Amino acid sequence: DDRVDLDIEDEDGRTLENIASELPKHQTGHALMYLRDARQWKGIQDGTIRPNKWAILIINCNYQKSPLSSLEGPGHDLILAKKVFQDKKYRIKIFQDSEDIFADVMGWMVDEKVKESTDVFQLFFSGHGIHKTTAEKGIRGNWNSEKVEYGQEGEIGDCLVNSDGTYCEELMLSSCVSNELGKNTKICFLYDMCRDETKEPKQREMLVVTSYQYNKEVQKTGADRRTVKIFSAQLGQKSSGLDSFFQRICQHIENSSPRGIKLLDMLQFERDNQKCQITHSPGWDNQWW
Repeated sequence: DDRVDLDIEDEDGRTLENIASELPKHQTGHALMYLRDARQWKGIQDGTIRPNKWAILIINCNYQKSPLSSLEGPGHDLILAKKVFQDKKYRIKIFQDSEDIFADVMGWMVDEKVKESTDVFQLFFSGHGIHKTTAEKGIRGNWNSEKVEYGQEGEIGDCLVNSDGTYCEELMLSSCVSNELGKNTKICFLYDMCRDETKEPKQREMLVVTSYQYNKEVQKTGADRRTVKIFSAQLGQKSSGLDSFFQRICQHIENSSPRGIKLLDMLQFERDNQKCQITHSPGWDNQWW
């Protein structure tokens, strides 16, 4: 609230941060985080703080190089996304009809040298998506064990679909993106895509999937505490192309909430046949997007 004086002191000369640090340990962290965010928001409003914010927009409409149908919805998403992020003073990088999302994004991040210069990083994808439940068998990795295990070859789990029909594994992408950012960068991934299960032949050999290693690396860097992932659809659901979850959020911000929307409030823009999935660490519910 702009009416709150963040620099006020009590009769003993204690600041709000001093008082917050005296709260029970399980409350101190959240209280200090809210105060830090409030100060940053006030600084942004009065112009004393100019955060370096990037929005990466991956918009795949044209799937003519694949067996999949081309999409109309992502084009509308791009118009809304550009306006929302420009209004919030984000620098914007757009990838359209990418045939290799992972290489395009990671190559750009290295060239742009975003690691130590980015305060907030958002990646938005609109296009075809799948949830891959099987992986190809790779090389054997445990010759000294009685239980035969093979490494994973190819993608598994949620996948963004490149414009040529190949897959970009979400967990690998988000893990590598977080590793390429600074230790204090706030990160948001928003995927407006279907999450249907693929039907592929299954083999009964034991596969060692890569998701454990990706999650371990993200936790090792602490990025899991600074990251939120927003899927417009739950597992097994299709994402509507027009009047999508993302479009409804953007229209709400533009029409009635210039500051943005709290993550918890996003749930009111679900539909009965399409529920969103938002994953984050404790303390993010009241954060603004």
